[in-house]
Amino acid sequence: MRSFLILLFMAQGMFLGAGTILDDHIEQSGATERFASHQPAFRWEEHTMNFSWPHGPVQHRWILLWDHDKLVGFMRVDEMIWDFTTFEPGKGLSEVIQVPRYHNATLVHTRIRCNDHARVKKGDRREVTTSTDGARAKLEWKQHSSAKGSEHHFNIVVDVDPVVGYRAVVDFVDRRREPSGKPVLEFVNLMTRGLADPWPGQASYDRTAISQGGSIVNWHNNLGATELSDNNTSKAIDENGFVAWFGGSDPWGAALQRLGRGHSFSSCNVWSDHHNHFKMVQRPNAEGWYETSPVYILQGIPPETTARLEEVPPLNWNDNKTFFIRIGEVEDFDGIPRGMTSNSRGLWSPYFGSRYQLVPAMGKDGSTALKVEGMATQGASSKKMGTLGFIQAPQVPLHPASTYCLSAWVKRGEGLDIIRLEARTYEWSPHSNVWFGEAKTSSPQKVETWEKVELIFETPSHWDPQVDLRIVAIGDGVGWVDDFYFEKVKGPPFP
Repeated sequence: MRSFLILLFMAQGMFLGAGTILDDHIEQSGATERFASHQPAFRWEEHTMNFSWPHGPVQHRWILLWDHDKLVGFMRVDEMIWDFTTFEPGKGLSEVIQVPRYHNATLVHTRIRCNDHARVKKGDRREVTTSTDGARAKLEWKQHSSAKGSEHHFNIVVDVDPVVGYRAVVDFVDRRREPSGKPVLEFVNLMTRGLADPWPGQASYDRTAISQGGSIVNWHNNLGATELSDNNTSKAIDENGFVAWFGGSDPWGAALQRLGRGHSFSSCNVWSDHHNHFKMVQRPNAEGWYETSPVYILQGIPPETTARLEEVPPLNWNDNKTFFIRIGEVEDFDGIPRGMTSNSRGLWSPYFGSRYQLVPAMGKDGSTALKVEGMATQGASSKKMGTLGFIQAPQVPLHPASTYCLSAWVKRGEGLDIIRLEARTYEWSPHSNVWFGEAKTSSPQKVETWEKVELIFETPSHWDPQVDLRIVAIGDGVGWVDDFYFEKVKGPPFP
């Protein structure tokens, strides 16, 4: 058994001598000790990052972890967020990242974030300490809440394993004077670069896998499959199990191991990030504390093991099909619905199959068209929570100082007052009711006549918004859409 299985867990002094499910797969795959000769030289550095947000410049305090001359990880202190820039020693960044904003859509590599229940709140007292002996690096984050009589400890120990490279052992200590009131809490959110990015070629991994019921269950990162595995479908994870991403252009994968039992998992249908839940302790210890202590290991999966995982047949969701609109290329609707066994990406809507339907031979050239049922103006599209014209998840990230074009061929049926396209930029969430830019196409004047409509808009020069795209049909009739197209037409490359 690899040395990884004999781990001195520095954060709590725990000695972990039992194998895990992922360790067994790594060993059985014959993964080589490609990092056996690497001698880490970890050092911590405090750094202030300057970002551009809609309301102006913002500074964040970060703690950087260097190995020799490579930046391999960093932590945003105020939100207990840890990012790896790579799992492979010798790689990583040569300098600190420079982006307008750093968030889910602009990640360097893989991120683990403590969820809201342990974020710093007004009146809390926080302590952050770092240490290293060169071979291992340790970060301790402690939060004390006198108002709630609780303490939250977040500890990370980073080292180099000869087989899997950089890994972080992450443990939490959630101590409360009163029980949480919830039997299960989300302790960790796991995210990686480009996971839910609908733009072509931006996906980081092709498949998601979890250890469940003594076997590996996996599915393609088709955004329709992500919707089926959304928050309302929590999945139990085997004892000493894992969730993982693998497949794609990178031969390495990424995994979050869960030590012990009591873990469960669900994914988000917007970002495709992983929500990692743990059962809360409901009985106090001898000192009167309700203390819950989940332990995780964030690490890479070597190519030999990802090849082994790729041999496991993926779920096909009982031959379900997924209906979504592609962006970055012309969507002619002829290839929809698409099977769950592909990695196709695009914008899905809960109204596909009801308000939006595919009709063969109704397109402008006799091909398939999208039929759109008209709605009254209630839930108007000027409000973010409105349903009028809503077609999309996930988030659609845009670049700063860029020009975008949204176009389609549309036809207004009898009884329909308006059919048009709309685009609105926003900062973070499509639920916030704050638009930073709005654009609308015209609507055809004639009925039963195909007409191309188009809008062009520019993004701010100093920050990168996201966009809400809509097909708006108002009235009692129906409209038709063909050759839907959304693309960046001008702007600098984005890091």
